[in-house]
Amino acid sequence: MYLRSGKSKRTAPESKKSFQIFEIEQNIDEISSDESTGINSENESCESSMSSDLEESNMTESDGESTEIDESTNEDEDANDDWLDVEKIPEIFDFNGCEGVKQNWPSNIAPFEAFSLIFDNVLVEKIVKWTNHKAKILRSSRTSRQSTMRMWKDTDAQEMKKFLGVCIVMGNVKMPSLRHYWATNFIYNHPFFGRFISRNRFEAILRCLSFYDNTDDTSNRLHKIKNVVEHIVTNIQEIYSPGRNLSLDEALLLWRGRLFFRQYIPNKAAKYGIKLYELSTPNGFILNILIYEGKGTVYNQSSSHAHGVVQKLMDPYLNKGHVVYIDNFYTSVNLAESLLQQKTHIVGTLRKNRKFNPKEVINKKLAKGESVWKRKGNVVVGKWKDKREVCMISTYHEFKMVNWKNSRGIESMKPNIIIDYNQFMAGVDRADQMMSYYSTPRKTVRWYIKLFFHLFDMCIWNSMIIFKKVTEMN
Repeated sequence: MYLRSGKSKRTAPESKKSFQIFEIEQNIDEISSDESTGINSENESCESSMSSDLEESNMTESDGESTEIDESTNEDEDANDDWLDVEKIPEIFDFNGCEGVKQNWPSNIAPFEAFSLIFDNVLVEKIVKWTNHKAKILRSSRTSRQSTMRMWKDTDAQEMKKFLGVCIVMGNVKMPSLRHYWATNFIYNHPFFGRFISRNRFEAILRCLSFYDNTDDTSNRLHKIKNVVEHIVTNIQEIYSPGRNLSLDEALLLWRGRLFFRQYIPNKAAKYGIKLYELSTPNGFILNILIYEGKGTVYNQSSSHAHGVVQKLMDPYLNKGHVVYIDNFYTSVNLAESLLQQKTHIVGTLRKNRKFNPKEVINKKLAKGESVWKRKGNVVVGKWKDKREVCMISTYHEFKMVNWKNSRGIESMKPNIIIDYNQFMAGVDRADQMMSYYSTPRKTVRWYIKLFFHLFDMCIWNSMIIFKKVTEMN
């Protein structure tokens, strides 16, 4: 999320039409009819879980997870004698990474090749196996004579790619419902879709689409999608190396159906959905992802839920000198000190009621433009007032007030920590915004299908960034 006193600019859509993924064969014979599944092409975009860090109300617990966090302050636990005036320049860890694609690829790489680095043939073959397995189960169950599942034929990798390719085109061509894509009337007739796959076959594959089998641990709440998440994240981390700056934020995937770990966030437009924790680069390349599984989820036995989320997402990138920008849902003095021990810097907004915050900073009343900053070791905590007070924490910055010009050309003095936070924190928000413009259809009665299509959109978005870096295209 941003810390801005004015409105933020929306990035213009980057057309996905020019980024075609699949080379679809021509002159395919229509395949026999199958059952309907009731999916619409209405776009229900992934809405970033954003809240204003400038509001005083944001200093309380948010997002319906107050039971997961135990970072509130206690008068007897503050070690305020250790906080000193900011004089020492913090120790900056050397960054030993190199941003970009890890392998050398030719500058004329095709878009489909870039996409296949993340969503590879191995994953496609697995999805084919899982889908055919589910179709076999559905066929063996009691079905009526009219059920088209009786005529099911096993799919293969080639047909699965066509199915996914059609889903991509649906993101560019908006229709009122799924069946309108195969309509033959004057208004909605679009020959593309019927040319490559029949409506009944598309609906049959969609109904049988699966990402697990009987060998998976069903006690895991995410077992229906876990295999896909792990495969995609592994591929991403094997092919791409981020730069020094990272951002960690959460997103909300709209879901109104019944689900144990569905989140209710009353101050959001969607209100109900699946909560995702994401780690990204400042330009929006998603590096790691965690799906919130509901109360009782433990990522680290010895720390709070928020601390465990950061530790889990950052685990592949610790001890490399990265700087991670996060909001006040996660930050605390304990987290900052813990990451310092793992050669990782932290920058973010800070809630006033966190444990071990310096009282002199939290309790001091400020006039507009004033600030107060304290240091304990390499941890700097401060407060600055513009329209309202903002608390910040950093293990990377030497505090400075610098001249800053806003989008209207008005100059003012602002802390360097806040300027950098606004610059590098927007990665997850940018990715969600760009994926929403041409998202694949995912209105379905099964939560894991909707989540799969969100991951599929993420693969397309990440592969576009890889494609542009390798080909040096703007």
